[in-house]
Amino acid sequence: VGLAFAMEFIDNTFKNPGQIKSFLRLPTLALIEQLPAKGREWQTAGVQMARELPPTFAEAFRFLKTNLSLAALNRRQTTFLVTSTGSGEGKTTVAVHLAAAFAREGRETLLVDLDLTHLQLSISKLCAI
Repeated sequence: VGLAFAMEFIDNTFKNPGQIKSFLRLPTLALIEQLPAKGREWQTAGVQMARELPPTFAEAFRFLKTNLSLAALNRRQTTFLVTSTGSGEGKTTVAVHLAAAFAREGRETLLVDLDLTHLQLSISKLCAI
């Protein structure tokens, strides 16, 4: 029992979005949850087929697109960078679906994969979206 309390005391991970927001003191642009295991069957080298996503997942990307558009409202050119500290954290998935959300709105959109050691994107995969 004592060990369990000690582990809980030294646990420095975030348990919910509210903890992240209070720690960073920054606004949340969108909360995009992990796809359920059933949704991952569509995955092909990190790219989910955008038109087959669960509605709540697709809505989260539209919400993110809207908030990024509002944040960049008075800027002539806008560039977004999607990054993280490790592999397998959803960078490609977020970048693809965010680009698809902007493109569906009719905005000129260019998606560039600069991870030259682990390229995830190709023209054939993106045309399917």
